Amino acid sequence: MPWAGAVAIVCFGVPYRLDGSSFDTFVGGLSDRPILTEFVGEAAGVQVDFTPLGARRCLGLPMDELTNRPAPSPRPR
Repeated sequence: MPWAGAVAIVCFGVPYRLDGSSFDTFVGGLSDRPILTEFVGEAAGVQVDFTPLGARRCLGLPMDELTNRPAPSPRPR
């Protein structure tokens, strides 16, 4: 469901497929539509939910880079 926030997910099991692309670790931002999420096998991971401001400050990404699409997680600096 659409929501006003951002999410970072680290997968420990099989990679997730989001709208047809495969990700081991990813972030997603504000969205006005659902994103199809699939996996085959056992999935495990950690999810961190952020407010838009929290995502900008913690991830260092402008929210327009995360709008309506998942993106690979940025590497720590």
